[in-house]
Amino acid sequence: MNLKTKFALSILVVLVLGFGVSLMLNGANISSAVKKQITAKMSLTVQKYIKDFNDYTDRQVAVARSLGRMGGIAGEALRAKSGLKSDTVIDMLLSALSFQPLAGGGLFYDKGVIPGFTFFGPYGTYSNGTFTLDKTYINYNYVVEDWYTAALPPDHDRSKSLSREYIVTEPYLYLLQGQLLSDIPPDQRTNTIYITVSCPLQDSTGRILGIATADLTLAFLEELFKDVKITDHSQLFLLDPVTGRYLYTQNKDAIFRPYKRLQSEDLKEDALIPWIDRLQESLPPGTVRTAENIVVDGTPHTVYYGYTNFGYLFGFVIPDNEAFRDLYSAMSQFSLATIAVSLLIIMVLLYLVNTITVPIVTIIGQAKTVAQGRLLDHIDERSAARSDEIGDLARSLRYMTSELSAIVSNVRNAADDIVHSSRDLSSSSQNLSSRNSEQASVAEQVASSVEQMASNIAMTADHAKETEAIARSAADRAVQSKNTVQNAVNVMKNIAEKVVIIEDIARQTDLLALNAAIEAARAGEHGKGFAVVSQEVRKLAERSKSAAAEIIDLSRETVAVSAETGKLLEALVPDIQKTARLVQEISRAAAEQNAGVKQINIAINQLDQVVQQNAALSEEIASTAESLADMAKELRALMDFFQLSAKL
Repeated sequence: MNLKTKFALSILVVLVLGFGVSLMLNGANISSAVKKQITAKMSLTVQKYIKDFNDYTDRQVAVARSLGRMGGIAGEALRAKSGLKSDTVIDMLLSALSFQPLAGGGLFYDKGVIPGFTFFGPYGTYSNGTFTLDKTYINYNYVVEDWYTAALPPDHDRSKSLSREYIVTEPYLYLLQGQLLSDIPPDQRTNTIYITVSCPLQDSTGRILGIATADLTLAFLEELFKDVKITDHSQLFLLDPVTGRYLYTQNKDAIFRPYKRLQSEDLKEDALIPWIDRLQESLPPGTVRTAENIVVDGTPHTVYYGYTNFGYLFGFVIPDNEAFRDLYSAMSQFSLATIAVSLLIIMVLLYLVNTITVPIVTIIGQAKTVAQGRLLDHIDERSAARSDEIGDLARSLRYMTSELSAIVSNVRNAADDIVHSSRDLSSSSQNLSSRNSEQASVAEQVASSVEQMASNIAMTADHAKETEAIARSAADRAVQSKNTVQNAVNVMKNIAEKVVIIEDIARQTDLLALNAAIEAARAGEHGKGFAVVSQEVRKLAERSKSAAAEIIDLSRETVAVSAETGKLLEALVPDIQKTARLVQEISRAAAEQNAGVKQINIAINQLDQVVQQNAALSEEIASTAESLADMAKELRALMDFFQLSAKL
């Protein structure tokens, strides 16, 4: 995909996204604004018709109240027989009903309240533009009718007021006896639908005398809604949520029929409103609500509705496609305008893309020429003369080509210099390597000699340590021998002393034996045996004396010899101790020599390693120099790929 296509696709994507988002946002804004306008307009319309309806019912309530006050005063006067006649009351009733939009109105008193009448219920009915008296309720038992009992229960205490000021009946059909809803033409049904408002008749004391009624038919709705048409297929309805029936709709046949399922004979399926539960059952007065997405006949509708004062549901059902017709038209126009603007922008951008991409394609071709190694100064001058970014790009390419040419030229020269320098470096490295090899050999020999000398010194140090130990042992033994000899002299002296004692004992024994022999001689025959014993004892004593004398002599000789030996040992001990000290110093000196020789040996070994490393490094340098020379040649060959201009 070329640059022009990328530009075009990018611009198209941006435009589509931009205008799409703009169309969506603006469409949403327009839709929201139009919906707000339609909702506001329909709210005003619903409020207007609810107000018009309320005007009729408010006037009906006002008439009922007025009749209630008037009837109370008239009834009190009739009861007091103050001169007011029943005909006058009837005239007052008809006069009060004049010019009112009602179907009729009446004053209905309780049974026997008005003197002269069991039932007095004058009722005025509208006919041909005027109200006339309907005598049906005079002397007619109307107090049992539902409409009467609903407004005024029979069991209610007449002296007390009702809980409500007025009562509104449910809408009802005013039919003749035996008549049905289907018997009434659809366009006349509103004439027969009545709403009655009842107010109590009270005298000045507050006592309830009866009720006043004001009847209103829904015929006024025909006039009120005859020209209402919001859209072609919009629908208008007025519903009574209590009875579940239509009070008015533009489909006249559905009027007063149920709009939700009831047990009724006049129920029709096509009149039912299936979506009625989506509407709120009650709203504050003057409030209008909407219900959206109501499907009627397969199309979405919107319902705008509100409630009247009597609680009737009034609303419009409008198809969305008709309500938003202006919106759809505006959106279509906006879409067409967006597309037209997009096409115009695309044309302008394509022109701009051509003015950008064509010079860029030219510059790309020139860049390819540079990539092929032809560093020749042939950049397009028209592109280089431009004052925009493309001109900057063309000038930058020309500058790059010039600088690259200079760099290639310098690299070529440098490669040549590297080749020559590498050769010289390789030769020097080889010489240095051979010298380092010789030094390594000499260092190995010196290391071997030092190692042998260290071994001899270590052996001498070991022998000196052994000699030192022997000398110390000999000195210790000499001291012990001296002490032993001294002890022996002392022992001999003790022995000599003991032997002298023995000699004394032997001499005394001899004297005793002599005395015993003398005594045995004196004894005669009886002492012969004892004489023999004493003679033997004497012999033993003499022998002991002789032996003791010999022992004394030997002891004296031994003491003399031991004393001489002690003197010799005493003279020998200092010499032995001195010898031990000398041997100790020799051992210490030998140990120091051994340590020094070890350090020398380590240093020689380190020197040998350094020399060997230098030799290896020299060989590596030589190899690297050769490799560098080869790479420089390759670099020179690579630089030959570029074709430089003649000036370079």
